[in-house]
Amino acid sequence: MADTTLLKDNLVGSVPTEVSNELIKSIVKQSTAFTVCRHVPMTSDKKILPVLTDTGSAYWTGEGEKIGTSVMAFDYPQLTAQKLAVIIPTTKEKLSDSALNVLGEIKEGIADAFTRAIDSAVFFGNASPFTKNIVDVAEGNKIVGTGKIDMDISGAMGKVEDSDYTVNSIITHNGMKKVFRELRDSNNNAIVLPGGASGTQIYNTTIHIPQSRAWDKTKAEVLLGDFTKAIIGTRENIEYEILKEATIGELNLAEQDLIAVKCTMRFGFNIVDNKAFSKVTPKV
Repeated sequence: MADTTLLKDNLVGSVPTEVSNELIKSIVKQSTAFTVCRHVPMTSDKKILPVLTDTGSAYWTGEGEKIGTSVMAFDYPQLTAQKLAVIIPTTKEKLSDSALNVLGEIKEGIADAFTRAIDSAVFFGNASPFTKNIVDVAEGNKIVGTGKIDMDISGAMGKVEDSDYTVNSIITHNGMKKVFRELRDSNNNAIVLPGGASGTQIYNTTIHIPQSRAWDKTKAEVLLGDFTKAIIGTRENIEYEILKEATIGELNLAEQDLIAVKCTMRFGFNIVDNKAFSKVTPKV
């Protein structure tokens, strides 16, 4: 049933479920961080993540001999949901429309802004409230670029593999497409395999290129690792608030006869083992 409640009568509230579900689906689809990282729901602002650090040991034993015992060990990292907000200006006439219609019309802009902020925080820690990000934790495993990106990626993968992790995703920026297309082995065969059901790959590992304009080329050319060790948490509820007389940057809503919709959502992020990640930094 359509929502006929006017926005002017509901200046603060929860984003309607129909729009909220579509927003979350759009963010999950557009965000490279959501694509590669493990995603868990959060029912409160904090979530404990038990991580098995030692499986213990099994013992060979003879008939009638005492069986040895050992205890599994766990670590308990925590997700803490942080508030992410976006403000979208729109016409004042929208106050006479329903919240469902107005939020439905601007949901793509909201999803784009959230996606860019999430990818930027998860990969590079830019404007991030989280204690960890991929580029920083990968510092101990970094490879300084040599100009031979295929060998640099192989070396970075080796750093992760030395800690008994398997690299499952490689993340890089749009400017690397040309470099990858031109990579050849000694028989002049392409090293990077484009497309296919598993996406573009190098060394049988999928390459992801974020479209969210969140990449920071000064910090890394490539990020890679076992992204099951990077966890994003999502609170389901999305809140909105209508701003009528605020100043957004240099835009004065009252002077321009505009309103703005502020949407807030809560996300958590943590990395449970730094050794699972590596990076290739720009060539010196």
